[in-house]
Amino acid sequence: MASVIGMSTRIRMAVWVRALRLRGALPTLLLLFAYASVEQSTMLWASSYMVHAGHMSIHYAGIYANLFFIGLTLGSVIAGCLALRLSDGALLGGGLGVLVAALVVMIVPMGSWRALVAPVMLGFGCAPINPAVVHMTPRLFGAVHTMTMIGWETAVIAVATLVSPVLFAVFSATVGMAALPWYLACFTSLGILAAVILMSVSHLQSRAR
Repeated sequence: MASVIGMSTRIRMAVWVRALRLRGALPTLLLLFAYASVEQSTMLWASSYMVHAGHMSIHYAGIYANLFFIGLTLGSVIAGCLALRLSDGALLGGGLGVLVAALVVMIVPMGSWRALVAPVMLGFGCAPINPAVVHMTPRLFGAVHTMTMIGWETAVIAVATLVSPVLFAVFSATVGMAALPWYLACFTSLGILAAVILMSVSHLQSRAR
């Protein structure tokens, strides 16, 4: 009985490892890690950023942080409505483009209005990324590997949720809370790079069919 259980475990592990070797698997996971890092770091650190770097009161900083969830909700609704008309690549590109614009608003001095616009844009940009990637998964990896890849995607998002906000806590202790936009920019850049590679793989697979 024990040998049967051990063999079953080894087979399952082999399936999970083999999924990582699929073309497009690593950029998919990197993209989701980057997206989740931006989302979770913003959720946990946006209010502290505005208190320490933006000199905002604690009361208004709490409102500032809630604006991210408004953007996330609106972005999810709009992305869901557009999903029937736009491709997954278009949704990915749109989300990442909005993230870049949000970071520009945070970094470049443009007046106090940016405190209202930036978190909404960050939430809006994050909203379509995960659904688009999950929707692409069966087409990219086939029905046989879809369940395993979605398992990997879920695991990577969980790891990013655990690690990235804590990593910024360590980072900000050295360089200060004002580094949050640059921290988010690093993960956004990683997400853009991964998305470019992923869309190249998707395009090659479409041509091969």
